[in-house]
Amino acid sequence: MEHGGLDIDRIFEHDGLVAQAYSGFEVRPEQLKMARAVGAAFDDRCHLAVEAGTGVGKSFAYLVPAISQVLLK
Repeated sequence: MEHGGLDIDRIFEHDGLVAQAYSGFEVRPEQLKMARAVGAAFDDRCHLAVEAGTGVGKSFAYLVPAISQVLLK
């Protein structure tokens, strides 16, 4: 899923940008699913409520699409 010029799927791959920056990064399908949902919410200009447990990687999951939204401006 591309959002604001950033390919969210690529960023969260096992050799993606986050993995390159953080040696302990683990691919988490839930994190990617959340990041896609957040990106779609930005695109659709709607609210999104997400419930996710410990260890999902919520911070990056909402920050990556938020940063890409800033890049759109």
